[in-house]
Amino acid sequence: MNILCYVFGHKAPQYAHNKGWGGYEYCHLSTPYIDNIKRQHVIITGLCARCEKRFTVGQAHLPPNRITK
Repeated sequence: MNILCYVFGHKAPQYAHNKGWGGYEYCHLSTPYIDNIKRQHVIITGLCARCEKRFTVGQAHLPPNRITK
C-alpha cells in the first residue's frame, strides 16, 4: 500500500490514468445479498488511482427485482 493511501485513504477511481469508456474508471458490484425483506444489497469496489488496489467505494440497495418465479 502506498504511504499516501495509508495516511489519507485511497484515491477515488475517477482520478486514475487508465480510464474506461467515457473518461471514468469502471467500478464493480459484488454478488447481491438478499435479506429477509427481499432487499438486495451490493458492495461497490474500485481500483485506487495511487496504489491500484481494490477498495470499497460504497454500498447500495438495488431496486426490487421484477422477475416473478
